[in-house]
Amino acid sequence: MRIFFILMIILVQHVSSQNLLDNPESVAYDAKRDRYLVSNKGSGHIIAIDNRKRMKLVNKSEPSVRGLQVLGDRLYAVSDRGVAIIDLVSGETVRVIKIYGARFLNDITVDDQGNLYVSDMAGNKIYRIRLRDYYISILTAEHLVKPNGLLYDGENKRLLVCSMRPSSPIQAVDCQTGVVTTVLNTFLSNLDGLARDAAGFVYFSSWTNGAVYRIDLKKRSAPELVSKNHDGPADIFIRKVADVLVVPNFRSNTVDFVSLNRY
Repeated sequence: MRIFFILMIILVQHVSSQNLLDNPESVAYDAKRDRYLVSNKGSGHIIAIDNRKRMKLVNKSEPSVRGLQVLGDRLYAVSDRGVAIIDLVSGETVRVIKIYGARFLNDITVDDQGNLYVSDMAGNKIYRIRLRDYYISILTAEHLVKPNGLLYDGENKRLLVCSMRPSSPIQAVDCQTGVVTTVLNTFLSNLDGLARDAAGFVYFSSWTNGAVYRIDLKKRSAPELVSKNHDGPADIFIRKVADVLVVPNFRSNTVDFVSLNRY
């Protein structure tokens, strides 16, 4: 078995006069414009961060924003109103997909069949949105307790889910049937974000430990500590090409960029 050693280099934005972060929740990458996008649950503003760590306001139309998903020139942003569709060229909100009956929408991901998935942490549900006509259905409401982070596993046609609860497992939801199974018991609590690196390792963040861990789901290995000393690590993101883990710190209004170098 190959052993990976991870060198962590954390660069934190500390320039208070330029800091536009207010409870940063989620990160996505806008490849066309070579910038990271960060959502603010506090202000609702969506912020762009360039490679020099400079911040710029992109959109401020939503009251509170959590999960983010980039598809081409569109950003799908989970907010109190539903899922806002934002044009990344103009920065304008072009539509809001309202999900009636939802209690607290949180994370978002997309599959390879043209469907978005949104977790409802307070409602213990996962919604599916068909992008061609914005038809909304409930994928599952079974065996979920405070579902938070979502990650699409295309190889197995399923969603991976972690939850904001004590001793959260990593669960899987079949995208066709909605059947929920437990993939791995982590024995770690209050999990927020999920991400996958280029080697196939799955990463998740824990608020309780202020840390990010990774697992090999094929081998069902025990969680391995990757990065620590975060302050409310929320919906993490991995930019695979650059091999960078991005961690929004909800409590301290910062974003950490962790370089993952393997030897």
